[in-house]
Amino acid sequence: MSQTMTLDLPSSFSMSTTSRVAPRPNNDLPSLDFNFDDLRTKMAAFTVRFDDFIERGRERVLEERNHFRAEFAQTQDRQATARRQIAALEAASADHDALLASQAAETQEMEATIGTLTSTRDAHAANVASLKSKLAHLQSLVAARKSKDAADAERLAGQRKLDEAELAVWEECLGMKVEGTGVDDRLRFVFVGLGADKVGSVAVEAHFVLDVSNVAGYAVLACDPELDQEKVARISQRLSEGDGEDLAGFLKGMRELFVEEIHRR
Repeated sequence: MSQTMTLDLPSSFSMSTTSRVAPRPNNDLPSLDFNFDDLRTKMAAFTVRFDDFIERGRERVLEERNHFRAEFAQTQDRQATARRQIAALEAASADHDALLASQAAETQEMEATIGTLTSTRDAHAANVASLKSKLAHLQSLVAARKSKDAADAERLAGQRKLDEAELAVWEECLGMKVEGTGVDDRLRFVFVGLGADKVGSVAVEAHFVLDVSNVAGYAVLACDPELDQEKVARISQRLSEGDGEDLAGFLKGMRELFVEEIHRR
């Protein structure tokens, strides 16, 4: 709605204006229309747009703040998750380092054990080689000993035949027999029919034990009947000095001592 404004001007202004402006048919001032309705409409529209701008700005600020809060919360969650993952990785790294250290210690121990076993194996191999060499040497010695024993056995067999024949002669001529004592290297010589050549006497059996184990010489251990020890020692000494070669003379001498002792009684 239009509104006509009436202005009250000072008289001086009116007069000067009247003097400069040509007189008009009437003395009424022109009406001025400032179009306040249009201005008010524009102001109202501006206010609506401004309120809408403020509202949209407030909503945008709230939305950005909520978005920031959500992103901040997510960032905090990611940081917490990252810290947990870092802690787990640090723990896993510590466990891995401990495992590596343990494996390194085990490896070092195994290498030391392998070195010890290698040294032991080498020592055993050297020992085996030495034993093989000794075994070969012993086998050669055994073979030589077997060969020598076979030769000795053959020689002893031949000697035994001769000894048996000679012993048979001794037993027949001297009335003597040879017996074992149950002890190694000791022989019992038994004379039978002693003293039978004397008229009115009874044949007597006599024996003595000869020890042939003493390297220093032969020794007569026991006599039945008892004989003069000095005479026995002289006869035994002659046997030892001859290295047992004059066994016949020794036996003949012992028989004479027994006969002498029997006749003396």
